[in-house]
Amino acid sequence: MDRIIKAIWLGIAIAAVACVPVQDAAHLRTRMALVRIGEIAELAVLREGRQIVIRAAMAQAAPDASSKR
Repeated sequence: MDRIIKAIWLGIAIAAVACVPVQDAAHLRTRMALVRIGEIAELAVLREGRQIVIRAAMAQAAPDASSKR
């Protein structure tokens, strides 16, 4: 999830997850939480006014990921 948040700061906005429009950050977290480890998540993203679909494999978070908050 941290990579997705960083992507937003780099000028990429997540528009949809699995064809479901993302309403806000909480909705994005919920949609991503529903993707199981090993499954492919389809993210519709907006960058520089263009929408593209990115397919990303969901992986387990690194053990120290929670301590970086």
